[in-house]
Amino acid sequence: MKQAHGRYWDKVGAQSAHAIDVPLWRSYCDLLHAALIRDWTGSRHFRSALKTDLFDEAMGEGLVPMLMECADAVHGIDVAPEMVGKAIAANPRLLASVADVRRLNLPDGSMELIVSNSTLDHFHYAGDIDLSLSELARVLAPGGLLLVTLDNPRNPVVALRNHLPKSLLGRSSLAPYFVGHTYSLTELETALVRQGLEVMCRDHLMHVPRIVLLHLCRLFRPHSTAGRTLLRCMLASERLARWPTAPLTGHFAAVLARRPLREPAVIAQT
Repeated sequence: MKQAHGRYWDKVGAQSAHAIDVPLWRSYCDLLHAALIRDWTGSRHFRSALKTDLFDEAMGEGLVPMLMECADAVHGIDVAPEMVGKAIAANPRLLASVADVRRLNLPDGSMELIVSNSTLDHFHYAGDIDLSLSELARVLAPGGLLLVTLDNPRNPVVALRNHLPKSLLGRSSLAPYFVGHTYSLTELETALVRQGLEVMCRDHLMHVPRIVLLHLCRLFRPHSTAGRTLLRCMLASERLARWPTAPLTGHFAAVLARRPLREPAVIAQT
């Protein structure tokens, strides 16, 4: 199953020049998530960090360079060998391997920071989300932080996309690759608490009209004057996260959770 999953994402990466590989859009996504990580983790420095897929790093700069600024060792996994190879070529210090987030080959409590941005919303079965969260909680160190983002099912565009016939997946900008089950913000919080984690921060992320801006980004280079202006406007739209309409405008649900320093005591039943 992992090999078939990996071959699919390698194929997506090879065929993504028009649908996904939009430099200005990739820069926006990287800056958006990097800002969230910095805001939620503050000035804390980590001994080890894990990124749960390397699609961003294969398609653009990604988050690994930023994570290397706040962690001594940055690990990355992906089910797709080509994605891993491209990420390592761009980031030689990255400790990357081909692996499935549902079955991590990492020791218990070995990661102080885990970033999983839109990794877990591409499974065929809802149970795989909980299985992945269980694995991430297992490898998270006491006091460590886990940041998870998932497609927000309350966003009308996401809801429409998730109801498209599977035959259309990979054939339109609305669904350029397979999308699977996802959780709302409340459901994600509940799932993390079930794993024994403490929810520290919660928010909705990416409040731009995604499809419109994705196509608009094709018209400008990232470092052009027009491109930089558009990028600033896109990032400024995150102010909508403060509005009551945030659950509808945000494309992602985002939660930061912490593994307690001490596990809850088990009370013996008499």
